[in-house]
Amino acid sequence: MLPNTLQEGRPCSVRCRLVVILRGRANIRIRARKAIAALSRWEAHSMHVEHAVVTQNVSPMRAQPTTDAEQVSQAIFGEVVRVLAQDGAYARIQTPDAYEGWIFAEHLVPLTEGDTYPAPTSAAAVAALFLPLLREPSERAEAITILTLGTMLQVAQQDVRSGYCAVSLPGGGTGYVEAAGLMDPPVAPVEDTAACLAQAGKKLIGVPYLWGGRTPFGMDCSGFIQRIFFLCGRTIPRDAHDQAGFAAFDAVDLRDVRQGDLLFFGRGEGMDRMGITHVGMCLGDGRFIHSAGSWGVTTTSMDDPHYLAIYRCARRLRSAP
Repeated sequence: MLPNTLQEGRPCSVRCRLVVILRGRANIRIRARKAIAALSRWEAHSMHVEHAVVTQNVSPMRAQPTTDAEQVSQAIFGEVVRVLAQDGAYARIQTPDAYEGWIFAEHLVPLTEGDTYPAPTSAAAVAALFLPLLREPSERAEAITILTLGTMLQVAQQDVRSGYCAVSLPGGGTGYVEAAGLMDPPVAPVEDTAACLAQAGKKLIGVPYLWGGRTPFGMDCSGFIQRIFFLCGRTIPRDAHDQAGFAAFDAVDLRDVRQGDLLFFGRGEGMDRMGITHVGMCLGDGRFIHSAGSWGVTTTSMDDPHYLAIYRCARRLRSAP
């Protein structure tokens, strides 16, 4: 509580201001001690850590171990990552799609050898675009964080009467989510992968564009495509140029594209990151869906002159019917 003279807007004495300053500094010291303690706990394990679990709902992965470095991708709550190196408060990680970058080490919990998260027999995935993770099984409860579509969770138990599921958190503790906001873990459909991809893509229409993003908080073009494939039980590379060269895709002529085929664009001549700079997916109705810089996730006519001018190639998932 601040001194009354400051609360009421009246002039504050020198002594009063000194009290406020000292209290502010005390709060900063407390937060600093907590951060140092979290980092120390990580460092106590880090010499032996090979794998860890992400505990932040969305953790920026940066090109360098600094806060002002480019965001190259994101690590998502519940993902098991490889820990490659540590530099101060940052850890260099490799996500399940083999992408590498630096994140805050305090966003990780070391995983002991032989363990995994979530346990396969109790795994579930977030089905809603956003799902609050709560401290208690009640709509009035305080949120721990906001989970995003496709986030993998370990369900401890479901209270049928309350409509909430208890979730085992990485590193210990329990949270609660609405049972209606969960689905079975994504698996590759036996039939009609293309329809699954189109449905998943349309669910994300309106999500804003974010460089390096791969969640409904914001997605770049390749992060959007990768995420909808994940939601249909498929793992593909992170970047557009790597997707274009992915071994599981076959080349297809633009005149023959159909629902679920990927369309690649760019102004360069090569098939590297300078040549392939954008990707979208054909919906099969004369449109394609993509995350565009000025619009976010949207649909565009296949005959759009801008995109026809920079069209490079099309690819089809080999196992798609």
